[in-house]
Amino acid sequence: MLAELWRLAVATGLTTLGYTEWLAELVQGGTPTPAPLDQAGRTREASAAWGDRTGPVTLGQAGRVVTTFGESIPTAFCSPLTVCYIELEPGEELTDTPSWGDAVRWQVAAKVQGSGPETIVLEIKPADDASSTNIVIPTDRRLYTITLVNDPSIHTPILSFHYPDTEAQQIAEAIAARAAEEREEAQAAAAAARAAEDARQARLAARGVETSTGALEADQLNFSFRIDGRAPFRPVRVFSDGERTYIDLHPDYRGELPAIVGGPGESNAALNTRVTRGGTRLVADRVIRDIWLQAGRTRIRIRGGRD
Repeated sequence: MLAELWRLAVATGLTTLGYTEWLAELVQGGTPTPAPLDQAGRTREASAAWGDRTGPVTLGQAGRVVTTFGESIPTAFCSPLTVCYIELEPGEELTDTPSWGDAVRWQVAAKVQGSGPETIVLEIKPADDASSTNIVIPTDRRLYTITLVNDPSIHTPILSFHYPDTEAQQIAEAIAARAAEEREEAQAAAAAARAAEDARQARLAARGVETSTGALEADQLNFSFRIDGRAPFRPVRVFSDGERTYIDLHPDYRGELPAIVGGPGESNAALNTRVTRGGTRLVADRVIRDIWLQAGRTRIRIRGGRD
């Protein structure tokens, strides 16, 4: 009798012990340790788990019952003498003929709805004596597995799906498209700024150097100024027209505007200055000899040469 029980335990996977070890464990009052499930056992467990799993179901428009794809194996309830539909994602295409378990008592036909992109719907009709079955639908985007239930008291007009993967892809595409638009806008703005600067330089080359009294030829100006130090606001050019001194900052500089402080060569005298050209040119109302441009603790020294 015990040998028969041991053979049954081995056959059903409850133990992997030999008969003597199993009997000793049984006599000692211990509960035999269940053997780990084999491949078939794990497959049975996983299949049962999918059968028990439920996903969110909501009411959609025009008779649609909406479930989330991939969360569970959905069920379509179809009544005899009525038609229920399974609606795929717009633009999704069948890659093969759907397969269902009872092709005698269940009728399935694929139809196309709408245009640009078209939507495939499967028309489902059960016979009076149709038992529950399932249908597998292969498409170019996913594989559907749906349970079909013949129930005169419940009818699912249209079973449709919510697709998290599609939504995530659409969001990613929208973000990428917006980023591309912003890059194009930035490139266009940069190109426009370069074109404007090129045009300004061309105008300047045609009529001379801009000063407070108008454009002057370069040979009428004094460019012999020495610039010492390194800072973001280091001037790209300093020149004098004999009455004023012009300090041109880089056209792309957007930092703190430096103050002009008289150096030893100016006897630390105050300088009457103003800002022009949108903050990129400082104008001192006399010819400077020795000054500092200072912003915070950073400064640049400018010393004049010949007049």
